[in-house]
Amino acid sequence: MNRHIQKDSNSIHIIEAASIESFMPENAKMIRYDHDFDAKQWQRYIECEIGFILPSIQRNWLENAVVQTALSYGLTTVQLWQQLPLNDELRQCLVDKVLIHESRFFRHMPSIDFVTECAVQYQRSKLITDDVSELFRIWSVGCASGQETWSLAMSLAAKQLSNYTILGTDVSQQVLAKARLGQYDDKQHSLIPPYCQQFVQPLQPESIADDTGFGHTGINKDIVSS
Repeated sequence: MNRHIQKDSNSIHIIEAASIESFMPENAKMIRYDHDFDAKQWQRYIECEIGFILPSIQRNWLENAVVQTALSYGLTTVQLWQQLPLNDELRQCLVDKVLIHESRFFRHMPSIDFVTECAVQYQRSKLITDDVSELFRIWSVGCASGQETWSLAMSLAAKQLSNYTILGTDVSQQVLAKARLGQYDDKQHSLIPPYCQQFVQPLQPESIADDTGFGHTGINKDIVSS
C-alpha cells in the first residue's frame, strides 16, 4: 500500500566499468572512446552545475551518463557539449542521468536530532522574549525524493513545535515531483520510527504543505546569509 506523509542524502552505488560496458551498444562504446571525449572536462562541468565533487571512483558512471544522454538526442559528445549552454532540457536530462536519486527516512538520526533540538531551543528562546514573529527556517539541500525533508517535518511535529518552515531543494525535477507528492512504499514506511507513525496516513492534508516546501533551485547565497 502506498502512503503519504502527514504533518506537517544519499547512498552511492558503484558499478564496475565492465558491467556497464556489457550493456552498452557498440555505437555508445565508440562515442565513449572517441579521442575528443575529455572525462575531466565533463567532471568539472558537472561539479560546477550541481555543486558536488564527484569521487574518481564514479568516473565511469559519469562517462556512461554523458554517452547515454548524447545517444538519446542523436548527438556526439562534442555536439552535446556545445548544445548544453543553449538547451535547458538537454542539461536537465544529463543532470538526471548523473545523479543517483536514492534516499530514505531518518537516514542519519544524529543530524535529525541536532536540527530538532535547535528548533526546540529556538522556540523556547522566542517564548521567553515573547517574540514569535520569526520563523525557524530549515533548508534540506539535495533532498532527492524528499525523505530527509519529511523526516525533519515529522520530527519537529512530534515535539509539537510550531512557527517553522522547511525548504527542500534538488537539481533534479524528477525527484522533486516525487518529494512534493509525499507518497512512498511499505519499505520506506517501515523506516519511520514509532513516535512518527502518527503522521502516516493514506491522504496528505493541506496543512503540512504550508510548513514544508520544495523548489527546483540551485544554492542561493543570499538565502543562506539571510
